[in-house]
Amino acid sequence: MTDARSNPMENARDAAVAIDKVSPSEATADLEQWMNRQLCASLDHMGKSISAIGLTRRREEFFQEITPRRGSVVASPTIDANVQPDYFFHWLRDSALVMNALALAIERGYANETACRHLQDFVEFSLETNRLDGPARVATKGVGETSRPELARYLRSRRELEAVVGERVLSEARFNPDGSLDILKWARPQCDGPALRASTLLRHIPLFERGGAEPARELLRADLGFALGHIGDPCYDIWEHRFGHHYHTRVVSLAALTRGAAWARGAGQTAEAELYETAACELRRQLDYHWRAEDGFYLSAIKATTTPADVDLDSAIVLAVANAGLPNGRHSVLDPRVQSTLERLEDLFISLFPINRSIGPGEVPLLGRFRGDGYFGGGVFLISALAAAEAYYRLARHIHVEGTLRVDDDNQRFLERCGLWELRGRGPEAVLREGDERRAVAALFRARGDSILKTLSRYTPPSGEMSEQLDKTSGEPSSAQNLAWSYAAFVSAFAAREKSLRAE
Repeated sequence: MTDARSNPMENARDAAVAIDKVSPSEATADLEQWMNRQLCASLDHMGKSISAIGLTRRREEFFQEITPRRGSVVASPTIDANVQPDYFFHWLRDSALVMNALALAIERGYANETACRHLQDFVEFSLETNRLDGPARVATKGVGETSRPELARYLRSRRELEAVVGERVLSEARFNPDGSLDILKWARPQCDGPALRASTLLRHIPLFERGGAEPARELLRADLGFALGHIGDPCYDIWEHRFGHHYHTRVVSLAALTRGAAWARGAGQTAEAELYETAACELRRQLDYHWRAEDGFYLSAIKATTTPADVDLDSAIVLAVANAGLPNGRHSVLDPRVQSTLERLEDLFISLFPINRSIGPGEVPLLGRFRGDGYFGGGVFLISALAAAEAYYRLARHIHVEGTLRVDDDNQRFLERCGLWELRGRGPEAVLREGDERRAVAALFRARGDSILKTLSRYTPPSGEMSEQLDKTSGEPSSAQNLAWSYAAFVSAFAAREKSLRAE
């Protein structure tokens, strides 16, 4: 008998198809149909990375045979040793975003509620990895061993592994999905994973507590405690190549601590709430230093070990805003500086990527990471492109619900690009008239998000499989295959779009 937990999206296809959707007049029927098909495919493919207990990845050169445990999330379920890159790891960052998408899918009715058990498994697996012990790992066979001497330089030293104890475990970035420490060298420490996981728990706490409140709260307290204790620490960035103080890490930490403060106050834990609020205020102060007014964008990193100008303008900013999901204010989609950064990124990748030169007037280009990116050709990153679409959908919903838009010098070029600079005559906080005006402006933002998905639909195979990248010239898939994060990003963008439609 097949364990129902082996696929968290059991019956997800039927659940997704049954959603009562609103079909906006500005979207074509073909695009609507593709989005619905891709939602089902994304849920199915994402599910193959969650609790992938039927898979085994062999790294024979390192004497490893890795079979995932329940609650783990492999970044990519590819087990063929000849296929690179090897993403058969449980990343704190990726797994938090995948679980957020799964919980969102359950709440929105895209996935069957039986998938809730995977949320509880994820909590239990995460608590177990939090208790990993480096010295104990060193005492076992396999540390510093390889059948190929030329690969020894990729192994972590015994001294490094022995230091992984207690809170240090939370900065590990990734683990083997069987729950063991990764023995390979990697970009460590990374500090955004616990914050993202805390936000996922707080956004969907009723779902995570269905199997018992205490495990989820224990994990939440640990993650918030880590975020609280490391707000000033340098670390490696979301792309795992640059050491410094990063916009993405700071913004997702700000979101976690802000949500944590509200949660603690609701639970009557005033002292904890005040600690989180004080830390959030400090993060907002630190984030001010990332704005570079002369260039009109947020810097992805400051005080970094390497600061080449080419990587200053980075789609990590858009990912930070999407992943944090702050509802308003600075570092949300309503921030004119975020909008300006998005506009500068669009200009950059129109000039860099041949794939974007075929888009029509008013269409939005697909984003990569940064100028000079050489990783697997440095093409379109699906997570970045989908984060931009999600930003436009969130703007559309805000216009419908609140009817306001900040207008200042920071977002002048962005508003001009969107055909909205005439709003400058209404003052710094433009108020849109209820009815046709709000609908028209919301439709404009939604159309920009739809433009991104329309382009992606041309390069997505009928199977719905999504890789990490698309080649910047041909649009062919490249880098990691079946990236769980790409599917999660599509689910999040789809849900943001649906919310914008239901606001009408």
